[in-house]
Amino acid sequence: GQFVRQGDTLLELENSGLRLQTEQMEQQRDLLRVQLRVAAATLDPAKTQAIQIALRELDLQLAALHQRIDDLVLKAPCHGRVIPEPEREFLASQSTSTISPLGGWKRSPLHPENIGASLSEGTSIARIATSDDCVAVAILSQTQIESVQAGQGSARKRDAWPHGTILGTVQEVSVQDVEHVAPQLLNTNGSELPAISFGPNSGQLAEIHYQVRSQLTGLSEGDLSGLSSSLRTGLRGRTWIRAGSQTAAQMTWRWVCQVFQW
Repeated sequence: GQFVRQGDTLLELENSGLRLQTEQMEQQRDLLRVQLRVAAATLDPAKTQAIQIALRELDLQLAALHQRIDDLVLKAPCHGRVIPEPEREFLASQSTSTISPLGGWKRSPLHPENIGASLSEGTSIARIATSDDCVAVAILSQTQIESVQAGQGSARKRDAWPHGTILGTVQEVSVQDVEHVAPQLLNTNGSELPAISFGPNSGQLAEIHYQVRSQLTGLSEGDLSGLSSSLRTGLRGRTWIRAGSQTAAQMTWRWVCQVFQW
């Protein structure tokens, strides 16, 4: 939840292999420079030209290596608030294995206990939120979405902190059905959304669902600063939306749709 400015350092990585390769190539460059001086002193133009070509190629390779080393220092691309990635225990709660790779990171990459741990290429470190607006996303079935409109009040409880309630307002109701949802929301991973458990479409929703975005309200500066502990991305929970009243016919039709899975 810390606020950073564009260019601030987020994380410094170390790649001993890259540094060793750079040192070896720098030694090779120094040797070529000595050979170039000897060739020039002996008035050997053919050898001098060959060494100059080799030096130019080596300088290009060294420049690429130095750029890769510079890229190991991750900097903020813009002003904003640091949003840590979901911790591993929330994403992999369905896994029966409790064994972590030797030297691998735990929880989230930016956690202090990961100093000295190894990261694989492509690991997502964090996100930068350009505003303090906090949004919660709910996935509702086709029968539930009919009563939801923008502007309605909402409330939610997180599974990890069931005693706290966060209020909000419905901001957007999707008009297209959702194709992919976070794995931790599916019933195959201990949640409630019905998912296909086998076949080529395994892991996808078994029924038509829609997405509802709600803007969270009433959050203090302390809540925003504590994003890493209570409002981080990837948490799941339950959402209640204050929908409008329904007639008896509408309630009956909704019940029929739920029973017969229309």
